[in-house]
Parts: sequence; structure tokens; C-alpha cells
Amino acid sequence: MITETDELKVALDAAATLWPHAKGERAELLRLIINKGAQVVEDDVETRRNDRLAAVTQLAEDFGNVWPSDWAEERTQEWPV
Repeated sequence: MITETDELKVALDAAATLWPHAKGERAELLRLIINKGAQVVEDDVETRRNDRLAAVTQLAEDFGNVWPSDWAEERTQEWPV
């Protein structure tokens, strides 16, 4: 059970304007708000993941020429395994 605080009342009233078919059904409005919120959270997680991947990709590109292409061969010649 959820207590309808002043903040929740405002949110439910606003939700009723978005979903008029559920205007008189506070529990249904709450479910709709939760579903919408869950989608926003999932989208934020996906955006964050994509931003991190883009940052790592950019770093890989920026530092791609730090080591020569034959660095592994040079290393094994200098430091045999």
C-alpha cells in the first residue's frame, strides 16, 4: 500500500491529463507512472552505457598510435619470454 502524499497527488493528477482513460483509477495511474518511470530509467542506463562506450572508443583512437605497430615483436626481442 502506498500513502498518497501531496507530491504523489500532484503526480497522479498530472498523469490523469496524460492518460484520461484512467482518470478515476488512482492505482492504474500509479502503474502507468511506474511503467513510464521504468522506461526512463532504462533509457538513461542505455544512454550512459553508450556514452561510456563512446568515451572508451575515443580514447582508443586518441592513443592508437602511442605504440608502434610492431611493439610486441620489439618487446620480445628486448625481453625474451
